Amino acid sequence: MKRLDLNKNVFNKEDFLKTIDTSFTQLVPPTPVEIPVMNVDEFFAEYDRLFYEIPKDGATNSHLYLVETSAEYIGWNNINAEIQALLDEIASLRQEILVLNEEKLDLQLELASTNTQNLEASTIVVNQPLQTLRVENLPAVAVAEIAITPNSQIAMVQG
Repeated sequence: MKRLDLNKNVFNKEDFLKTIDTSFTQLVPPTPVEIPVMNVDEFFAEYDRLFYEIPKDGATNSHLYLVETSAEYIGWNNINAEIQALLDEIASLRQEILVLNEEKLDLQLELASTNTQNLEASTIVVNQPLQTLRVENLPAVAVAEIAITPNSQIAMVQG
């Protein structure tokens, strides 16, 4: 068998600290990098640059987050409530206009029906054919011209 000599170096405490580096260099966190502070103009320039990269929706870091936090800051909810109240009033007024227009149309139809019935009840006798008569103050029409043909067909023209 062959003999193998092993040499062991033993240091005392002082020599050990001088020879071996006992500091933790690999587990130390990196030195923080300073981020320059932006002013408002720089912020908006950066916002414009990143606009389409920012997600639309999300709890944070999104356009929706910016809108909600800004709206809360400026009290936008109060403004929205006022706008909604005005929109509700506009809708109510439109509904009222619609009802009034329906009532107006009903009255006009009733008047036209009454005037038509009054005209149907009137009889005009003409002895000469192809004449035009001028009839005034009928209930439905203030002034009307009635053309009478030889076949006794009557056409009314409002004047």
